[in-house]
Parts: sequence; C-alpha cells; structure tokens
Amino acid sequence: MKTRISIAQFEGSFMGMTGGITLYRKGIDEFYLSHGFPRIYEELEAVRPKLEAIGMYERCRDALTQAEALVRQGPEHDNEARTLLLKVGGELAHASGSFAAMRKKLKENPQTTIDDFKPDPDGWAMQEQQERK
Repeated sequence: MKTRISIAQFEGSFMGMTGGITLYRKGIDEFYLSHGFPRIYEELEAVRPKLEAIGMYERCRDALTQAEALVRQGPEHDNEARTLLLKVGGELAHASGSFAAMRKKLKENPQTTIDDFKPDPDGWAMQEQQERK
C-alpha cells in the first residue's frame, strides 16, 4: 500500500532525522539506520510529485543519501550530517510555503502556541480528495 502524506508531514519527518542522529549515537534509537532511513525514503517517494512541483525532490533525496553515508562513516561526521539535514529542511520549509505561513500566523497573533501549528491528522485525506476534484 502506498503511503499518503502531505509535504508538511514529510517536513516533520525530514527534520526528525536530524534528532535521530543524536539518539542513534546515544544508543536510544538503535534502528535509526536499519529502519529510519528506509522509512524516510518511502515517505520521500510518497511525496515525490509534490516535491518535484516545488523543485525540492532531488535536493531532499541527495541530502538524505549524503546524510546516511556520513552517519555510517562514524560519529566524527555527525555534525556535518545534522547541518546538511537542517539546511535542506530549511530550504524545504521556504519552498513549500510553511515558513511563510508560520511567520504570518505569528505576526497576526504574537500569543500563538505550538498547538496552533499541529497538523490535522486527517488533513491529508481531505487534501487528497480536493486534489482529485
């Protein structure tokens, strides 16, 4: 079955890979390489058409591939892998419009909390239905 996710959900998973490096090195996430990267590659392919539309598919794919190689080389390359993922994650947020949407929401209401940014768990289903019409 094909995974269905939004670009916003992919952004969260992509940025989560950054934190996974530290957890992997501390022994908390021993499956980071064996399960984390295959899962993120699956999500990458699930949102491929959307990422291609904003010109970020190849950039994200290359960053993930390079970050995985850096982590496999050893702990001395972890900072480089984290920096790469954070940089490309920021580019993705700008390209997808989520960064601009967050800035707009914060300007409109300075008392905004993180709960105001949490995605609707069924939002992707509604978005997919609207895209089919």
